[in-house]
Amino acid sequence: MILEPVDRPAPSLPQLLAYTSFSLTAGLTFGSMGLIVLPAEVLRMWPETQAATLGVLLALTGISQLIAPAVGYLSDRCTHSLGRRRPYLLAGGAVALLGLLGMRAARDAALPKTYAASLLVCMLGMNCSYAGFTGLLPDLVPEHMMGKASGLMAVLNAVGAALSFFLLGFAGIDVRYAYSLYGAALIATVGVTAAAAKEAHLRKACPVIGAEILRSFYVSVATHGDFARVFWIRCTYYMGISVLSFMILFLRDVILPISGENPIFGNGVDSSRWPTYYTSMIALIGQLGAVSIAVPVGRLSDRNGRKPYIYLACGMMVLVYLIFAFSPPLPVILAIAFVYGMGNGSFLTVDYALAVDTLPDKVNAAQDLGLWGVAAFIGSSFGPLILGPLLHVIGILSLGGGLGDVFGKTIIAPIHGNAASHELQYGAPGYRAILFMGMVFVSITAYMLKFVNKR
Repeated sequence: MILEPVDRPAPSLPQLLAYTSFSLTAGLTFGSMGLIVLPAEVLRMWPETQAATLGVLLALTGISQLIAPAVGYLSDRCTHSLGRRRPYLLAGGAVALLGLLGMRAARDAALPKTYAASLLVCMLGMNCSYAGFTGLLPDLVPEHMMGKASGLMAVLNAVGAALSFFLLGFAGIDVRYAYSLYGAALIATVGVTAAAAKEAHLRKACPVIGAEILRSFYVSVATHGDFARVFWIRCTYYMGISVLSFMILFLRDVILPISGENPIFGNGVDSSRWPTYYTSMIALIGQLGAVSIAVPVGRLSDRNGRKPYIYLACGMMVLVYLIFAFSPPLPVILAIAFVYGMGNGSFLTVDYALAVDTLPDKVNAAQDLGLWGVAAFIGSSFGPLILGPLLHVIGILSLGGGLGDVFGKTIIAPIHGNAASHELQYGAPGYRAILFMGMVFVSITAYMLKFVNKR
């Protein structure tokens, strides 16, 4: 053991807000990156392979999370004068900034391969920072306050996402400026979190062993107990919510065509912007739903346990996907988005707290919380990689296309740019197929929760 557990004083609300401020940047970046920025850039740079390429780019963001267990392992053994976590928080932020600069330059120069590579660099940096950040809270926050801290993380995450959706969707700010927005938030919140978190200096640590780093990627019930079950629960949940990555295409192909020439709240908005505009509106409404429920659920989970609120979240998500599958009118889509936000907010509020509750070793928490991050990688990667091709194949066949149309426009070379100007479209059955798969993934999440012993 590297450090002995100590009694931690209860932090004040301002201290908790400072400790968790990096969640604002995480919400700002991870929320709108997948729902607005990447879909918009795919439509511009990869018009012939939209769904498949979006799946690949989202998979790259997931692959970047593979560094988290190794970063956590090194963080647990870090003897830097700044402490165990802050060096990785700061270094990851610097790498993420370089990636953002590369993404902006590549999109302006229309360099698709460079853009994809820069996206990977950015996400590697973000996940390095996030690994350091998630290791901080178990070091600084008492166990009886973890639900409250997790709730604040969820609120800040939702506020960050809502801010990005408002600016990039409603205010009409061009997607090219998203990279500057992400960079400014990254600098500010990394600075606040690093300044507020006064860590102890670890003067002596166990040696770093390569074989142990490899073992840090291994998780099983035999070695990790309930934490392993939480790992797979998070994985299937993220597979389920990856359906929403295709919302901009769903609106474009299915919902907006039946909404008439003057859809609700669409006055004064150019019709070419409607998919992005309404995707932003849906996301913003969802984040308001998450904010409305996060803090109460966090506090209640400190008293009643975490599991009831995950069951609640899964039930809400299945309901939302079921309604979406019937292609309801746009006003219904907007209204049900609030329910989606409440469900997702409920899960995200208790997700981190349940992971901390079930840690096999709370002293060296960063390594296992890095594994917790890999669960999101598996879900965020395999979800789009399953759903993107499924949408592409069924969506084209349902419009009367043949196999030649499917394989002539799809996954053969998704990272190569194409200068064609027309947009590929998909039929409603393709979207119903991925919504059904989303319901399956979320239902599996709820089923696996019954095997977690920790309430």
